[in-house]
Amino acid sequence: MAVSNEQLAQRQNLFRDANERIEYAATVVGHKGLRPFICECSLDGCLERIEVETEFYEVVRGHAARFLTLPGHEIIEIENVVTRRDGYQVVEKMNAFAEIATSGNPRR
Repeated sequence: MAVSNEQLAQRQNLFRDANERIEYAATVVGHKGLRPFICECSLDGCLERIEVETEFYEVVRGHAARFLTLPGHEIIEIENVVTRRDGYQVVEKMNAFAEIATSGNPRR
């Protein structure tokens, strides 16, 4: 069964929620420096890790429609790459998909 673009966008919300828990746990134990996060893409079966500085993670989380992904993991029908870094990138949802991302934002 084919997955809709809406389902793909909702899947990214799930990975963002998981990364919020990782961020919280790392903060509680006082972990400094790079933190391991799960790629927040919609690709089936992707559970690859991205290491990101806490400060940059917070910048990404400041935009409810943005997600951390690995290069090449963007879905051009529903998102644009807004930042490229060594080993990862930030994508931003477009149109109705931005609304799905915003409504699923745990930091609302």
